[in-house]
Parts: sequence; structure tokens; C-alpha cells
Amino acid sequence: MTAAAPRGELVASAGLLFTAMAWGTMVPLTSVLLEDLPPFVIAASRYTLALAVLACIIAARERSPILPMGLPWGRILLLGGGGIGSFATCYTFGIGYSGPIAAAAILATQPVIAVLMDWLVTRRRIGGRLAIAVALAVSGGLLVAFGGSDSQAAAAHGGEVLLVIALFCWTWYSMKAQAWLAPLGIGQLRITLVSSGAAALALWLIYAVTAALGVQPLPAAFPGAGHLVMLLWLAVGPTAIAIFTWNYGTGRLGITAASLFLNLSPVFAALLGMALGAKPSWAELVGGAIALGGVIFLQLGAAPRRSRS
Repeated sequence: MTAAAPRGELVASAGLLFTAMAWGTMVPLTSVLLEDLPPFVIAASRYTLALAVLACIIAARERSPILPMGLPWGRILLLGGGGIGSFATCYTFGIGYSGPIAAAAILATQPVIAVLMDWLVTRRRIGGRLAIAVALAVSGGLLVAFGGSDSQAAAAHGGEVLLVIALFCWTWYSMKAQAWLAPLGIGQLRITLVSSGAAALALWLIYAVTAALGVQPLPAAFPGAGHLVMLLWLAVGPTAIAIFTWNYGTGRLGITAASLFLNLSPVFAALLGMALGAKPSWAELVGGAIALGGVIFLQLGAAPRRSRS
């Protein structure tokens, strides 16, 4: 292993920490936006605004065309529409039809789903250290999710199944984006750009059809300043930048190891609550420490391999 490889893994880990932080803000902000905006408007707006951000970043960093020639647009549409689009649809409706604590608990199972799908696709054996790290991350995430919650907040409301489907869709996208697009050498920024663009197209088309049929309502009014700021953050932080750092981390560390970082999202959400004056429960503090311990445990296992390289 070259000296650049360990640095790349450290950069990937730092990026995944940002992803966990940014995605930790998605559930509370989406819940607020759903009070006044249709779900498809929220989801489609996120990815549309993210396109402009990603295109500007690529244009500022590189002199080459933003979209290279010869891209496999059929697979890109499948990744964006079937992967990200299905994820965003199920995720947004799932949050709207589930309790916030139940939603957080479902999202904490992402590493388990990643392990399952990775095994189904590759038949790769799950090592003992990785299994322990997954167990720690999931148990810590569940403890944070249920720590200090009341029965009303923790109750299921029917959207939990949609959230599970969303996690499978996202895991499928994460694996196939690296298998189909990364070998083409177009870079993770462009992978994020083209797949987000396909997702935005699919979501706006679905919204147009469902709104025309009367299934989805039109927005009652133009979003206010506060909601626009929330949408802008969801587009720039959790979508444009966090999906890029997620794709980079997945490409470097693999889907299962990258998924462990997602269990830090409720920890960052709890830290945000503390900054706003909320007092965390002992379960949230202990659960956060356990989830972080799972990530550190896996990283320490990679350290001996780096030192021998």
C-alpha cells in the first residue's frame, strides 16, 4: 500500500464524519418543511439546488467540461431515478408518516442493511472486527434514538416500512455508483452531479404527474425566508457536499465501513440540540459514545495494515 492510501482513508473518514453531521440535520428540518410544503417539492428542490452547487464547484476546480462525453446515461438515469429518487421519495414520506424517534431508530439500522446487501451481491465474508463494529454502531444509534423519548414520540405510525425501503434503495445506489461509474474515471464530484441530476428529473416528473392527478397538492404559498434557508442548507450540506463525501468514503472504505459513520448522525443531532439549549439524557450520551466506539474500533483495526504497508 502506498503512502497516499492511508491519507486517502483518513480523508475519507473525515468526509464521512461531515456526512453524518449533515445528515443528522435532515430529519428535524424535513419534519419542519413538511408542515407547509409537499414532500416531492422538498425532495426535488434539494437535488435541483444541489446541481448548481456541484456544477459551480467542478467549474471552479477544473478546466475540463463539466459533463464529459460518452457517459452511460441509461445507467445514470437508473442510479438517479431508481436509486436516489426512490430513496428520497420513501425517505421523505417515511419521515412524514412515522414518529421522529421511530424514524431515527430505523435509520440506525443502515450498517446492518449494508452488510446484508454487500453479502448478497459479493458473498464477501464478514470479518469479526467488522461484525463487532456494526453491532456497536447499531446499538449505540438505537440507544441515542430511544434515549429520553416518550411513548408518543417513539410510536410507529406506518412510515417505518418506507424508511426501510429507502435504506435499501440508498445502499443499492451507493454500491452501483462505485461499480458502474467510478471505473470510468470521471471522479466522485461528477458521479454525484450526474446522479443527483437524474434524481431531480425523476422527482419533478413524478410530482408533475401526481399533482396533475390530484394525488399531490400544489404548494399553498411560496416558501418564506426561514424555509428557503432550510432548503438551501439541505441542498448544499446534506445533498451536494455530503453525497460527494459519502461517495468518496464509500469508494475508499466500502459500503459497510462507510455505513458505520451514519450512526453518528443522531449524535450530531443531539449535539445540535444541546447547542440550542436542550439537555441530553444519559442514554443519549452513552449511546453516542458506543456508536463512536464502533467507528474507532474499526479504524484501529486498519491501523496495523497501514503501518505494515
